[in-house]
Formats: sequence, C-alpha cells, structure tokens
Amino acid sequence: MSHYGILKAINPRSNGEVIVVEPILISGAGPVGLSLALALTSRGIPVVVLERRPIAGWEFRATTFHPPTLEMFHRWGILGRLDELGCRTRVLQYWDRSRRALIAEFDYNQLSDVTDFPFCLQCSQHLVVRELYDALQKSGLADVRLGTEIVDFNNDGGVEVIVESHGQSAAIKGAVLCAADGRDSFVRRRLEIAFEGEVYAEPLLLIGTTIEMGDFFRGMKDVSHIIDTHQWVIVTALGNETRMIFGLEPGANPVQAQTNEAIKMRVAALLGREADYCIQHRAVHTVHRKIATRFAEKYVALLGDAAHLLSPVLGSGLNCGIHDADAYADAIVSFTKGSGDITALHSAAERRREKTAHQVQNRAHAEYLRLSEIKLNEPSITDIARTPALARKHLLRTSLMADRG
Repeated sequence: MSHYGILKAINPRSNGEVIVVEPILISGAGPVGLSLALALTSRGIPVVVLERRPIAGWEFRATTFHPPTLEMFHRWGILGRLDELGCRTRVLQYWDRSRRALIAEFDYNQLSDVTDFPFCLQCSQHLVVRELYDALQKSGLADVRLGTEIVDFNNDGGVEVIVESHGQSAAIKGAVLCAADGRDSFVRRRLEIAFEGEVYAEPLLLIGTTIEMGDFFRGMKDVSHIIDTHQWVIVTALGNETRMIFGLEPGANPVQAQTNEAIKMRVAALLGREADYCIQHRAVHTVHRKIATRFAEKYVALLGDAAHLLSPVLGSGLNCGIHDADAYADAIVSFTKGSGDITALHSAAERRREKTAHQVQNRAHAEYLRLSEIKLNEPSITDIARTPALARKHLLRTSLMADRG
C-alpha cells in the first residue's frame, strides 16, 4: 500500500508564524461535496476530494436554488455563470388541480430587504456540479480523484483514509474528513451513527418534457405546486425543458410508471387532453425523511444526504446540504488557521443538525403534506398568500431564511 503525496497550503498566523495546513479530505464529488471544496479553496484551504464513481455527480435531480444558496455561490465566484445557465424564478404559485385554478401566488421581491438575491434560480443539478468542478480545477488547491473509493479510515488526531482505485490501495492523511457520500454513506455506517426517520409510502416520478404549460394552465409561471388529494404535481420551467414531479400511488411499480404509455396517460390526465411533446428523461425516486443522530465524531463530519434526507419539495435537501458545506467551511477555517481546536467543527455540526431537524425538515414535511391536501395546523395557502405578514413568513421559511424574519 502506498502513501499519496498531498496538497498542503502554507498560511501565516496573525503573529507572523507560518503553519502548514494539511488538506481537508472530502468524500463525495456531488454538489454538496464540491460546494464544500470550493468554499474551502476560495479561502486558501487545500482539499482532496475522493469520489468512488468515475465521474462527478451529474444527476438530473434538484433544480431549485434559494436566495441564501445564491449568496454562497456569489461568494465562491460561480453565480454569474450559473445565472447565465439557469432561469430566475420571482414568483411561487399554488394551483388546485381539480378546479385547474390558481389559488395562491408569492412574490420573492418581498424578500429584497433581507437578501441581494430576491429570487430562486432554476438550474439543473448537473450544470451546477460542472461549474463547481471547473472552478475547483482552476483553484490550484483541489485534488479531485474520481474512481477512488474510501474503504477504511482512522479518526484519531486527524484522519487517515485507506482508498482503493483501479485495483491499487493507498493511504491519504488529512486534517479532517467531511463525508458528503450520499444516502448510503460508507463513512456514516463505519462510525455506526444511526440514521433515524421514515420512508414515504409514495415514490416520486420525475420527467423532463418539452411541454409549454401556459398552453394548458393559463397564467402558470416558472414554479407551480399543483395540489391534489390523489396525485399532486410540481412543475418547474428550465428554459428548454419543463420538469414535472408526480407523487405516485403507494406501491406503484417504478418500471411500469416510467413507460411511455404510463407517462403519456399521467400527463394527459393533468393537462386535460393529449399533447404533442418529447420526454427528455425520466426517473423514479424513493422519498426519505431521515436524520443522523449526530453530524460529527472526532475529526469526521457528515453533511448533505449523508447527514439528512428531506422531502424534495422546494429543493430543501440539496440547499440544506450546501448550507452545511458553508457552515463547515467557516468552522474548518477557524480550526486550521486558528487554535487547531476541533470543537469549532463539532459546534457547527451541532448547530446544523438542530436547524435541520427543527426548521428545515419540519417545513419540508409540511409542504409535502400540503400538496396532498392534508390539513395542517395553520391557515390555508390561499389565506397565507392574502395576508402580507403571513406571505412573507411563508417565503422566508420555504427559502430557508426563517431566521431573517
């Protein structure tokens, strides 16, 4: 087994003393892992990103990025390019499917006093990953190793991971290991951290189409939640693609649900008639509501799907993971350039878990229930939209900015 040579950075302390910073090891080259990597390299911290797959995470999944996430992208220098690739959403709509009627509308301009970006950006996840990856390649502080799998690690006085790549094993040392390795996180399982919660009975069907929804729902804008007891739908306009998420029936056959015939019937039932369009991609996903019992142990921290799984309504899961990355980056900078006390990272992880469990997860679950017309212990979405104070609160909460109200 060999030992990789690794990137190191030299950083001066405030008193003039020079210290050598070991790299931060990041497991997972999806949008959360690469966000953490860019947040760190933009502040002079070297990273080694380890991804078991031969390519970075190019999935066609999440599309919605909320104002605080855009603030992070701006700081990391990639928002301009993403703004060119995506579409700005300034209005969030709710529709009643049975009546085909608009029942609520929320204008993100209400948030212009608390953010410089009072809109959501709709941009396919694979494009965000591409821009993060390209920015890292230009940083000079990132070593992204694809096709490299962590098979074991030591978590005492820093970390050392054992990796396998192309039939060869090697050891890599780092200051901290941050695991953004997804729902089935090897790192979380290796630490025997419990992952508590539930799996929703209803799987989701995600399809990309060329349908112009305004031809069927007059006045429909870029992001619309179509509420229905039996089958709700979320519609998002992405420039040359209209993406639809259907809540399927409990126990639905995922293979059958993805056939052309089944999709055409489902879409025709939504539109009220058959339409001529192309299906660009399709997938069925199981929806989880889970959270790790702790996000950090010694020199290892969990983030993104490795730490929590949320309803995909309003893009809560991916945005929350990127917010984990931003919080951890602040703590790691303090750790590596300050006293070297790992408790800064532990405190950040504890705060992120608290916020995820009691704010983000609960709100994502409530919005999931709202789509199915399950009565919530709060006013109807129509009454919320008609009351300025409630409308503002709703936008702040669904945009992951409840603490700015």
